[in-house]
Amino acid sequence: MNRATIVTVVVVVFLAGCNFPWPVSLSRKQADALLPTIAEIGSPTPSATEEPPSPTPEPSATATPTVAASATPSATPTMDLSRCKLAAAFVRDVNIPDNAVMTPGAKFVKTWEIKNTGACTWTAPFALTYIKGQALSEARTVPLTGTVPGKIARISVEMTSPDKPGTYRSDWQMCAGNKCFGPVLYVQIVVRTAVTPTPTKKPTLSQ
Repeated sequence: MNRATIVTVVVVVFLAGCNFPWPVSLSRKQADALLPTIAEIGSPTPSATEEPPSPTPEPSATATPTVAASATPSATPTMDLSRCKLAAAFVRDVNIPDNAVMTPGAKFVKTWEIKNTGACTWTAPFALTYIKGQALSEARTVPLTGTVPGKIARISVEMTSPDKPGTYRSDWQMCAGNKCFGPVLYVQIVVRTAVTPTPTKKPTLSQ
């Protein structure tokens, strides 16, 4: 409603309240028609302000986990045994001579000395290996540390004598993988039970 209309309404209301005689040209019914309703002169209802649409949140970028590339283990170089001259020579028994007497279940260490007479250094996969006879040791192979050609290696094996009396031999040999070479090294022991000497009775002098 504009200002002119409001002023007209105010004047008409004032005249109606004062019982002012209506002009001849304007009847009371026509004047009442000009009066606005209470709803029309009430406080204008402000138009609802349209709220801006809430911005649609953009999906946050999901960080793709970076997987560190695992280092590929380099292959362990293997010795080409086909180009090696494999040879060995027995030097001596360091301890436990042949037919050494042992009690049942006795623990001992047998040691040999052997010379590298080949052309390749003895390192992995070279090992002293049990090949036959009585298995006097829980170990079946004893790896060697580096022994260059012309040098002597000292090799020791932990062993245990059997529980039953008898003569026992255990054979060992130098091997590289499944290829064995050189002399057979062995230990031979005799197992005997401990014998307690019977005390002899002293003769008595006759009277």
